[in-house]
Amino acid sequence: KTITVNNVAPSLNIGGAGSIDEGDTFALAIAGSDVAGAADPLSYTIDWGDGSALQTLSAAELAALGG
Repeated sequence: KTITVNNVAPSLNIGGAGSIDEGDTFALAIAGSDVAGAADPLSYTIDWGDGSALQTLSAAELAALGG
């Protein structure tokens, strides 16, 4: 018997204002999904581009922050 397992890539949607004024608050919207659900939990690594360390969050941590 031959068994083929296909791991479908997760999807990611990010959003936020295209531009803001200095000093304004920016809201970043992040939503990911994976058809495998809990069998293949998602995590997010964010590079803010400001020289700070990469920020890694689990899906639960992101949800707790309102993402």
